[in-house]
Amino acid sequence: MYETACLLIDDLSERGERLTPWAADLEASGVRAAAFSGPADADLYGRLQAVYQRLRMDAQVSGVIGLGTGGAAALALAAHLPVQRLVLIERAPEVRPEGALRRLARFAAANAALCVSDVLLIVPNDDWGSRRARALRRSLTNAGRLEVARCGAAGTFVRTDCKNGLFEVVQYFLRAGELPKCLAENAEMCIIYG
Repeated sequence: MYETACLLIDDLSERGERLTPWAADLEASGVRAAAFSGPADADLYGRLQAVYQRLRMDAQVSGVIGLGTGGAAALALAAHLPVQRLVLIERAPEVRPEGALRRLARFAAANAALCVSDVLLIVPNDDWGSRRARALRRSLTNAGRLEVARCGAAGTFVRTDCKNGLFEVVQYFLRAGELPKCLAENAEMCIIYG
């Protein structure tokens, strides 16, 4: 039995497998993990549900990570199924989603208030990221805890006192349900607990 299980959903608007190395690293650290980068066809949501249900079966805490358009799929799962930890890694869209991916994004947006997970939202440190963070904060009204981390180029965080990279912060959140103290919003808390 695993303490934590996590489904990693890659950006579904492209055929890359950016989160696959993360799945292997999570497995090596004792987290049951699987990466999903399948095509965005009509049965996309059904396949995501099946993979997630199998993955979380023997875990005490389950989580989902979504990258880019995979974030809509992750949010849809969290609004519909029991997900304790949700990580959304937002990127400015390069193309507008079409077909099944567009329907899934609309479903996620319409049902975001049903998400009761602890949420870590990672946004770029720019105007688009600020607008996206505000919009998601407004829509995730029932989230257990909502943490926002601003990320610069190459996965570095805006706060310079944090020595952890993006993967380490996400891994910590999956296990603990909160950000490492170096990313706490209140700098005094970093001194007290850091």
